[in-house]
Amino acid sequence: MTDARSVVLPIFSPISNRDQSILKDSRLYNGFAEKGQGESKEEVWVYKRPGLKYSSTVAAGTGLGVFNWKGDIYSVFNGHLYKNGVDKGAVDTTSSYTFTSCLGATPKLFLKNKAKAYNYDDGAGLVQVTDVNYPATTVRGCAYLDGTTYIFTPTSSINGDDFNDPTTWDPLNTLLVQIEPDAPQCLAKQLVYIIAIKSTETEVFYDAGNGTGSPLGAVQGSKLGVGARSAESVVRCGDDLAWVGTTTEGDIQVMFMSKVHGESISTPPVERLLAPLDFSVVYAWSAKVAGHRYYVVTIKNSNLTLAFDLTSGLWYIWTDPNGNYIPIVSATYNSSAQPVLQHESNGKLYTLDAQTFQDDGVNFTFSLFTPNFDGGMRTTKTTGTVDVVADEINTNINISWSDDDYQTFTTPQTVNLNQGRVTIQDGSSYRKRAYNITNTDNTFLRVKALQPMTAASNH
Repeated sequence: MTDARSVVLPIFSPISNRDQSILKDSRLYNGFAEKGQGESKEEVWVYKRPGLKYSSTVAAGTGLGVFNWKGDIYSVFNGHLYKNGVDKGAVDTTSSYTFTSCLGATPKLFLKNKAKAYNYDDGAGLVQVTDVNYPATTVRGCAYLDGTTYIFTPTSSINGDDFNDPTTWDPLNTLLVQIEPDAPQCLAKQLVYIIAIKSTETEVFYDAGNGTGSPLGAVQGSKLGVGARSAESVVRCGDDLAWVGTTTEGDIQVMFMSKVHGESISTPPVERLLAPLDFSVVYAWSAKVAGHRYYVVTIKNSNLTLAFDLTSGLWYIWTDPNGNYIPIVSATYNSSAQPVLQHESNGKLYTLDAQTFQDDGVNFTFSLFTPNFDGGMRTTKTTGTVDVVADEINTNINISWSDDDYQTFTTPQTVNLNQGRVTIQDGSSYRKRAYNITNTDNTFLRVKALQPMTAASNH
């Protein structure tokens, strides 16, 4: 043995699967990464993700949407609209709901799915829209702009209501979205613009103040050659939009629109993961917690939840305590500015809590896989000990490693972080090695690096 030295191995690397399998190469489950500050800005710390803290039970049954209107939480569960958990009446259950609101003499909450639309205010209660000019079928989404509520139809028409009155709909207030003939998918709002997303393209409109017909006019030069793979993936992230998109070239990518400028935020490895998946059932939501903004998309039938960290520009995999997808369908916020998340089926609402490391009282597993490490030496190496650079806290982590390119891992060694120097014993030889760090305790966790003491052989 020669050249014994301590090597600092940064443990975090973005999702980097070489093919469509998630079981190879570096990845992070149930965590997020954050760069240091000041002189330490090149350092990357890896944290355990926020947990789902129980907030309330509304009504057991399918969750189809949640929204904050004037400080109250409105949710659709089990075919009913609830205000702060109080039943306000039955609604259609054929698809999920989007919400907006209007002003006027009597402000109203407007909610719709693809088949029906409703208005709610405390005086009139929940009232279905029955105006003959409201389309029998719409696509996902609705938006309010300058006194008009807009919806989008399968025939590419953006229809608007009478001014500040979504109980009646103006038959002349229509606009065809027709630069391309592809199928409408979703209507959304970004800043002061109406965004019409079709299957392979997106068009942008503004309030042109037209005296007759639709008030909307096209924003010239703003057409985007990417549509939506799934309408359910379209989510408003603050003033921005995110969605899983497709183009006429046939690829899948995740789009982000800010200030009416669209760009892809998915990396090639993420796009390789998305390409073969079953998009027939998709959930998506956004939330901001502990200084990080997230766009989270779940492809249910492929059992995968991906979280994009808008703050750091990184992708992670999030799972429930059983290692399956995160069963959250929609999100809003409460009066304490906490994200409120709606479960797909159990009737519960949760807050996304940075001090909770369980989902509904059950511990979940943080799991980090490092890239393959060869220490810059292609020769056989022997590691005597491995130090763990992490916060000193009373929690156990398990460390194992693979010397055969992620195919098999050793039996984990368990070590507690509540000590001055955290070290595991090794003594084995390898050419390249990947480590796996896991933690399932209901505790905070922040890890920065592994520091193996490595010696190269003479041959």
